[in-house]
Amino acid sequence: MTRPRAVFARSLAATVVLCLAASVVGRTLNRPRVVAARVTEKRWEREISVLERRTVVEDSSELPEGARLLEVRAVPTGSERVLDSYAGPGSVAVERSEPVYQPRYRYQLERWVQLDTPLRRAGTVEPPAWPDAKLGPTRRAYRRDEDYWITLTTARGRTYYERVSLAEFVRWRVGQAARLRLRGDNLAAILGNPEP
Repeated sequence: MTRPRAVFARSLAATVVLCLAASVVGRTLNRPRVVAARVTEKRWEREISVLERRTVVEDSSELPEGARLLEVRAVPTGSERVLDSYAGPGSVAVERSEPVYQPRYRYQLERWVQLDTPLRRAGTVEPPAWPDAKLGPTRRAYRRDEDYWITLTTARGRTYYERVSLAEFVRWRVGQAARLRLRGDNLAAILGNPEP
């Protein structure tokens, strides 16, 4: 018959050995390594958010400068107590509630209005181009966004996508060799700079 203390000691030893082995394997798999790759594709996307000058109809308690008045109406905003009369011996004041009105204006005004959908252009051809926004006196751009990616493929067929700056995008060429630092199966960095 095995003693409980001996069984516990063997279980503890086996657990410690398994933990150490898992730690070594984990560090080995997660250790940074450098692999060769090639740039297989370059992609870009550019977007312009546009404002357009439009005539809008608004409603407010104040009439802005330059607005074309369409309608004025009185809108109740509450009530106030007012003296109605005096009644009875000793002249007791009788009050009543009167509605208080405030003018409300409906008007037309020229405003810059954001278009619902930004204008987008994307592709793989170079150089990257902005979408045709047809800007002019009644249309202007208020925000421009741009994103650039390169696709890198290793000799084993693993593909990695990396977002890069415009300057890096221009320097990388499709077919160009690159060295990648991987941590596990994840891209940690592209080593070195592309040729200028």
